Amino acid sequence: MKLTFKHTALSLALAGSFALTGCNFIGDGDAVFTDPSMNVAFSGSAIKGPLKDADVSAYEVDDLNTAIATQIPTNAQGQYSFNADVSNSVIIDVVGNANSFFVCDIPAGCGVDNQYAVGEDVPAEGVTLSTVAYVENGQATSTTQANVISTIAATIVRQNPSFQSNSQANKARLNKVIFDLLGLSDSEQNGLDVFSLNLVAGNNLGATQSAALKKLSAFNASFAKLTAGQTVGSLISGLATAVNNVATATTQEEAQAALNTASEAIVAGQEKAKEIDSSLDFEAPEFEYNGEDLTGTGTGTGSGSNSGGLN
Repeated sequence: MKLTFKHTALSLALAGSFALTGCNFIGDGDAVFTDPSMNVAFSGSAIKGPLKDADVSAYEVDDLNTAIATQIPTNAQGQYSFNADVSNSVIIDVVGNANSFFVCDIPAGCGVDNQYAVGEDVPAEGVTLSTVAYVENGQATSTTQANVISTIAATIVRQNPSFQSNSQANKARLNKVIFDLLGLSDSEQNGLDVFSLNLVAGNNLGATQSAALKKLSAFNASFAKLTAGQTVGSLISGLATAVNNVATATTQEEAQAALNTASEAIVAGQEKAKEIDSSLDFEAPEFEYNGEDLTGTGTGTGSGSNSGGLN
């Protein structure tokens, strides 16, 4: 693949723009607090192909050491539900155990050398999908999907206190950095929210007319296509960690090094997504640090390297 990194300076005045300082994220500290006694019915699904018989745990974002729900099983469709008393938004983790499986949703097959046919169960031990359920005063129900994209964003929320409030500005910035890095154009990002996505199976992309959701669904499915030595769990966690390292870098040098690593994983996922649907056309990963686009103007290869350097 020939990958051209584009130099597109993002305007900091745009809604949802994302920039960094030497203190990691710029966050909006205006939290939206809920009634401490408010009971919320949480529900959702874990989709990397449906992740079934996995363990669901949940934590309020301001107390990530205390579970408000644990050992909640997903069903055969990867769905879960539980009730909890909360006073803040909640991070939900869906963790595959020795008895967990996800359904292969890549038409050509999943695993190493396509060892699992589409529709077959694939062992899911070690696979973790996460999401964030934002709740506000008076909210009685919350539904969100855990997938690869939400896992990236939830990793950032988990590790950055400034992004643990419910403010719309925080969510807008988070959406911007995730979708820019994953290769969605500005027009495709319009109206999308990482935690409100309803991704479809990779073998059912025709179920959505949205070009952006097709791309994200195929990208989500692509993590079941492996080479020797890879696991689905390590690919997902590795990408989430790499993107978090880009977002939390405190110098341009750190951000550039982290971007190279993240870009490599993202481009690999894009290429595998295009094998699922050859009509998909991703943009190159983009990222802005203190008003400077780190993706440069040079041309790299599929390895995610950046010959353009800092501008």
